[in-house]
Amino acid sequence: MKILLTSLNSKYIQTNLALRYLYESAYEYQKYIQLKEFTINQEEHYIYNEIIRGGYDVICFSVYIWNIDKVMDLISNIKKVKDAIIVLGGPEVSFDSEELMMKHPYIDYIIRGEGEATFYNFLSWLISKKGHRDEIKGITFLSGNYPVSTPDNVPVQNLDDLPFPYRHFAFEKNRIIYYETSRGCCFNCSYCLSSVDKGIRYFSLNRVKEELTYFIEKEAPQVKFVDRTFNANPARCLEIIKYIKRRDTGKTNFHLEINGDLLNQEIIEELRDVRKGLFQFEIGVQSTCKESIDAVGRKTDFDELCRNVQMIRDFDNINLHLDLIAGLPFEDYNTFKKSFNDVFALKPHNLQLGFLKLLKGSRIRRESADHFYCFQEKAPYEVLSNKYISALELINLKMIEDILDKYYNRPGFKGTLKFLTDKYYHDPFSFFEEFAKYWRQKGHHHISHSRISLYLIISEFFYDKGFSDSIVFSELLLYDRMLISASESATNDINKSKIHDILHNENFRSTYIPQYQHLKVKEIKKFLGCKMFEYNIHEYVTQNKKIICEKNLCFFDYCDKNIEGLASVYYLAMEKIEEVRHWTESKNT
Repeated sequence: MKILLTSLNSKYIQTNLALRYLYESAYEYQKYIQLKEFTINQEEHYIYNEIIRGGYDVICFSVYIWNIDKVMDLISNIKKVKDAIIVLGGPEVSFDSEELMMKHPYIDYIIRGEGEATFYNFLSWLISKKGHRDEIKGITFLSGNYPVSTPDNVPVQNLDDLPFPYRHFAFEKNRIIYYETSRGCCFNCSYCLSSVDKGIRYFSLNRVKEELTYFIEKEAPQVKFVDRTFNANPARCLEIIKYIKRRDTGKTNFHLEINGDLLNQEIIEELRDVRKGLFQFEIGVQSTCKESIDAVGRKTDFDELCRNVQMIRDFDNINLHLDLIAGLPFEDYNTFKKSFNDVFALKPHNLQLGFLKLLKGSRIRRESADHFYCFQEKAPYEVLSNKYISALELINLKMIEDILDKYYNRPGFKGTLKFLTDKYYHDPFSFFEEFAKYWRQKGHHHISHSRISLYLIISEFFYDKGFSDSIVFSELLLYDRMLISASESATNDINKSKIHDILHNENFRSTYIPQYQHLKVKEIKKFLGCKMFEYNIHEYVTQNKKIICEKNLCFFDYCDKNIEGLASVYYLAMEKIEEVRHWTESKNT
């Protein structure tokens, strides 16, 4: 018997944690099982061909809102040519499983809820003929022409009983390792399926430390914790952060979903001196409208969240990713605008504008009539309108989301955006709203764009609006571009020979670039870009200083990058340039 464990991930870089748990839980039958992952971006005929060529007798899919339609098409075609047993599991099929099976009779079995014990018992019955099918908890299957569901399986209470999901899997370069130290959530948000599982269950700290050590020693590039609120237990969170700091080798990055207002001062102080890039924090703000937050059952002290985020932002060593959700109850277009501006003011490295999804099994789906929700009938069940926000307003927010992702969430535009929002608009949302409208009017939403074309389009927007200070804008645009790559050489104010003299000077090297003291000038030039600016652009962007006409020289170090992947900048104001010239003149004499 040949058994396939598979899924269609949303991106290649992702790994499916659930499949690995199932594989390890049923390792007794590993000689029968093959784990193979695909993505939703691959052609359906390629996936179909690979599965059919595999000659599998049992095909098990892990199903989510992003892949259910493609999975259904696949298994429908597979069943036409092969009499394989089709098994589905995952959050998208754990609710309304009997209704789903009636609509799609080519599904043979659905595993509901946490699947480790159920999958093992299913294989024991299927392969070893142990027990009876009707005694397997947590499955739905057809009996005659009607679906039958056995009682739900009890979730694993002692999580240490579960196997380590990466015990028999090598880490692939450039792929994210998904990992959990707990299951469940301390919140009861009506839009989230985690609220179905009451309370939080934890793996033991000893086990977590052993597994984190394994990831670090194997040099996994990124470990993304899927714990719904990693700092729900502050003492436990602090202990794990301390452990990661002690074991850090500079190779592995850890992504954590945290609650911003639950961070205590002890955790924040521990984060002050962590290696730059060791952690990424994702913080779900969702909304700053209290009525909306109360309606969905989420408790947030936004003032406390602001204080904590600002402190961590000032450390400049942790990438901060903040989330908003459009379409929540009681939040109209104007109150969402306020939520956007409130969160934008915190200057997160990434700001995600998401849209409410009324998931199967969620409380908000059961309450949808109370708020006149219109939402997609098929996955991902995204909101189309409600009594507070219209369909057209949500479409406008979709355009703003697109602009936000292309410009704010992509490195290399922050200085330009800061200038535009500071000088010409009352608030950031108004800028993104107007730029999104311009983008649509010009038809830019019809095609994809390179980074260079994005710079050209925002420049066209600036000049079409007739804004003043075009020289400052041009310098900011160039500064942003040079943070990404050495797109421009030094100006005529300091020619190449002068740059050579500056980089050759021992005093300059020891003061500004000590890490390159042992290299020859031609080798240093491989890592550095250089540009003379007429305005104090670097100070404006990094220190929020007023823009003044002040000639200065910036060296862009493409080897030493910050947490956003941008070049570090060595800034020389006019007096420093004169000092450098004095050094070079002294050397030449």
